[in-house]
Amino acid sequence: MNLFSMLQYRKRIPIIYQLGWWAHQEVFEITSFDVQVIKSHLNLLNSVSFIRYTVKGYLHKETTGMPYIQSVHHSEQLLESGNEFSEEADSVISVHAHIQITPIVHVKNTKRPAAEFIPFEFTNEYKLKSLRWGDNCFQFSCGGINRTIHLTQRK
Repeated sequence: MNLFSMLQYRKRIPIIYQLGWWAHQEVFEITSFDVQVIKSHLNLLNSVSFIRYTVKGYLHKETTGMPYIQSVHHSEQLLESGNEFSEEADSVISVHAHIQITPIVHVKNTKRPAAEFIPFEFTNEYKLKSLRWGDNCFQFSCGGINRTIHLTQRK
């Protein structure tokens, strides 16, 4: 018996950045996706913030075995933003970067039958660097759910 088995913990899933064999992506459904800033003291000497995201959902029954979330794929993309010195500056902040989060489903071959819906939840932390001085707007997406966070880098 593990000494700390009575304590609650959040399951962390390994993060990958390369494409691979993803044969079972059709069996998951995302029901909730939350992003929160846990540490962001941006200044002249610090441009790193720490973000935490939580994904909740269901895995549908797979005929060949028991599905589970093996890892999470992160994809980062810079988006084109207008010239910040132009005279046509809008008061609305556009999104500067898009971060796509995709859970990767694998299947364990087991003899016991899986339930119709298998709930899952995991929380990971994400290290995020500012892109420029001033306002930085990041959009996170997972399973069709979008969340936007704003960080301000000051001198």
